[in-house]
Amino acid sequence: MPKLDLNLNTITYSSTQIRPEEGKAIPAQIRVLTVPYRGKIKVHVREFYIKDGEYTPGRGVNFDVEHLEEILQGLILAQETLEEGAIIIEGN
Repeated sequence: MPKLDLNLNTITYSSTQIRPEEGKAIPAQIRVLTVPYRGKIKVHVREFYIKDGEYTPGRGVNFDVEHLEEILQGLILAQETLEEGAIIIEGN
C-alpha cells in the first residue's frame, strides 16, 4: 500500500528486488513526488535503494504534470502488452 506524505507531496512504494551484481535481495522504494519548479509542477518518479544503511537515489524520470495523463496511458498499454507476452515496436 502506498504511503502518502502530504507535507512533501510524496508517495512511496516499497518493494524487494534482486540486484544481479550482488546476487541478493535488497529493499527498494519507488518514490513519486510532485514538485513546483519555475511556475510549473514537475512529477518525479525515482527508485531508491539501500546503500550503507541509507536509502540512496537511483534511476528515475521527471516530467511536467501536463504530460501525466498520456504517460499513464502509455504505462497501462505497456503493462497490458507485457501481460499478453507481446513486445511493442514502433518506428518514428
